[in-house]
Amino acid sequence: MMLYATIKNIKKYHLLESKLKMVTDFLDNNDLESIEPGSLKIDGDNFFVNVLRYETQDEDKRSWESHDKYLDVHVLLDGTEGLEVTNTSEMNRVEYNDVKDKATLTGDPNVKLTLKPGEMLVCYPDDGHKTGIQVTDTPSNLKKFVFKVKL
Repeated sequence: MMLYATIKNIKKYHLLESKLKMVTDFLDNNDLESIEPGSLKIDGDNFFVNVLRYETQDEDKRSWESHDKYLDVHVLLDGTEGLEVTNTSEMNRVEYNDVKDKATLTGDPNVKLTLKPGEMLVCYPDDGHKTGIQVTDTPSNLKKFVFKVKL
């Protein structure tokens, strides 16, 4: 397991274990392959999952985002997905949609990684992230669960 953070923000991660337990309990107790795309409320607005199916794209067609109120836990079921992450303090915040809890950002990647089935990425509010990037010869069809855990 890897945790990539700034020293300044490390104290924010003390809740990680309890938040991830909620995610792993759901993963362990549900037939993930049978869950169709859409949003599934698990504990109202405190804990829900967005089940996504989409095709990866060139990096320049994807956008940066972050979230102020929720921890994002990206769990990949099918496909291969490239992701980029940068601390939001190194980025420009273009706009914020309070209803969707989504900030649109601009900036450059600090970390590039590839998710494969069974792998996950945890993003805190200070983690600007760009997802759905094509890293294979042809676009990859993804099935992905993005858990939203209220902080």
